Amino acid sequence: MPGISSDDVLSPSLLEHLSLLPLSDTDLEDFFMVTGYNDTQRKNLTFSEPTRNVVANAIMKTERRKLTGKKKQFDLTIFLGLPLDLILEIFGHLHPIDIYHIAQTSKSLRNVVLARNSASLWKACFSRHPEVPSCPPDMSTPRWATLLFGPMVCDDCGKYGARLDFSFRQHLCSACFNRLCVPKVPELDVALYEPDDIVWGLVPVSHRYVGDYYNQTYEDVEVVRYGRFLRKDLQTMTQKLKELREDITKNKPGSKAAFEAFKESTEEQHARPCREWALDIFNSVIDEKKDLFRSFQARIRERMIGLGHDRNNVCSYGLQTFLYSFESRKTHKLTRRFWRENKTSFEALVASRKEERQMFARATLLDTRRCAFQSIYLEYLKTLSPKTWDKLPGYKELFQFEAIYSLLNDPSDTALNELVCREVFAKLPEYLHQWRQLKLQSLLAQLPDAKATGLTDPTISMHKLYLATSVFTCTPCGASDASGICLFGWDDVSVHAGCRTLARSPHDLAFYAPGSVVAGALVSFLGLDPTTASVSDIDCLDIRLLCAQCPQRYGGHKIYTWREYVNHTVDIIQDAQHLTQSWHLLTPDTTALVRLHESKHPSPMDYSWSCNHCPAAFRNLALRPFVMKHVKEVHSISAPREGDDIIYYHGAGVEHAQGALTWEHASIRHADSNSIFVTSSHLDLYYSEASSW
Repeated sequence: MPGISSDDVLSPSLLEHLSLLPLSDTDLEDFFMVTGYNDTQRKNLTFSEPTRNVVANAIMKTERRKLTGKKKQFDLTIFLGLPLDLILEIFGHLHPIDIYHIAQTSKSLRNVVLARNSASLWKACFSRHPEVPSCPPDMSTPRWATLLFGPMVCDDCGKYGARLDFSFRQHLCSACFNRLCVPKVPELDVALYEPDDIVWGLVPVSHRYVGDYYNQTYEDVEVVRYGRFLRKDLQTMTQKLKELREDITKNKPGSKAAFEAFKESTEEQHARPCREWALDIFNSVIDEKKDLFRSFQARIRERMIGLGHDRNNVCSYGLQTFLYSFESRKTHKLTRRFWRENKTSFEALVASRKEERQMFARATLLDTRRCAFQSIYLEYLKTLSPKTWDKLPGYKELFQFEAIYSLLNDPSDTALNELVCREVFAKLPEYLHQWRQLKLQSLLAQLPDAKATGLTDPTISMHKLYLATSVFTCTPCGASDASGICLFGWDDVSVHAGCRTLARSPHDLAFYAPGSVVAGALVSFLGLDPTTASVSDIDCLDIRLLCAQCPQRYGGHKIYTWREYVNHTVDIIQDAQHLTQSWHLLTPDTTALVRLHESKHPSPMDYSWSCNHCPAAFRNLALRPFVMKHVKEVHSISAPREGDDIIYYHGAGVEHAQGALTWEHASIRHADSNSIFVTSSHLDLYYSEASSW
């Protein structure tokens, strides 16, 4: 064979085409599938539109690694002067991709490797590399090599980025793929053929969703599950079937056998192994890329640690997220320039993480101190009389005192223990007394006549808080409390001191004007003076009332105690259920009858009972029978007395059974009661006056 001149090796006509050859290092972004189907392990991976064949790049990179450390021969003058048979023998030891590239170098070499008598060369190359899919019998080997290793250019419109579909054996971009293909079960169009038509099984099928990339996220879509078919393949196959069936109809000899042989020859047997081969290469590229990036991240972290930064701060989520922004870089080398440009950002993220960790550690320490303070405080409460438990504040309400606040928020890292708290807890009785006085002052300041009278006399002040018209409410828990939203006087307010919401927002305990107006009207109706009648005075009357405006229920009207009726009246006025309020006070005889049918209150079946001699039931209240048994067995009291030996806990946060609130009796009639009518004008007058307070 004559020698090849340098002018023939790279002729100008080839320069433009050579720019498309896959001669650079493998880049993950250059490829998202030369296969026609994706791996279920590789969901949701999408990349920008590529122009190079990543499978070809990966093969080239692997082959170059095999030559690492070997002497390379760059002068091919002697080689190209060898006899043709010897050149072909040497070419037979190359990878198929090398033969493909040789065909792109010069016309002379192209003619050599593409000659008909060079078929054995291609066959030898593919046989020496069984990992590469062999050429299908109905396609030439050079054409097959071009499909495997050539640039990803759409065969229909010439657009870059079209993936090779092994089923159709051509490159199609998304636009051409959607235009040229039809689904077996179309989403909108009318099917070209019936689903069970034989033609569907005789043409290649692709399970890709679009042409530019493959994504298994859509595998539940019928179009992907049943596949897509080239319209021209269906039309050609339909015509071929028509001809074969006509031959069978005309009883031509061998027509049926030819028809069966035709069906078997058209079945797809080659595409799946090819897809799996390309997918394995692609997955290896992904894994290698990830390994390189992980190594890149590790080098950055180690360098930051070497500069004196704490490992826990360096391995932070913020820094890792920032490092992932460099994942798309073509190379992951920790160069001086890269470090100089990004060092400041890395240190800022590490400093931010350090600050976050310090804040978290501080918050954890403070929470630990509060828990320790709570435990010590609860132990202190156990030493007090059980009768006082329901009138003592929660531990968080004591944070308002400077000594306790400073103890819990001490800037040091010292943990809180009983020894450290000894001095503060020695003053707990004083703090509890101060808390009670502050609570009284807060409540007194909210009373309507607080500014008018001054309320400077402590005796008068306390008397005001015990009046039946001194009604307060705890806003957060009142709406969900079955016993109503009204707290009558200091006794009710004091036992509500343990409400958890008050520790977070003390202002939620406020004077309740609607309840005060209704309570004052009821006190006047009973013939008492609202300015002097106390809550205990009304309780001693033990009256029962009913609302004549409420519809009669099955079994009769609902009966209320005076506390329950104030809550009921406020509710229906606020909801505008009754335009006029009609109160019916039951006569003493009827009241006595009602009491016989009422549930016992306080209920022995409430988990609200405690022993008054020991803290056994502290934060673990029990049923009355169990407390009675405890007092008899532990304290040797044969006949425990309620109030002295066993007590009922009225504090907040405990469910209490209701008494007369739920009792109904059909024999009660309006004739057995006296009535009082209260309209909304009572409240309107109060609101107009209250606005100036």
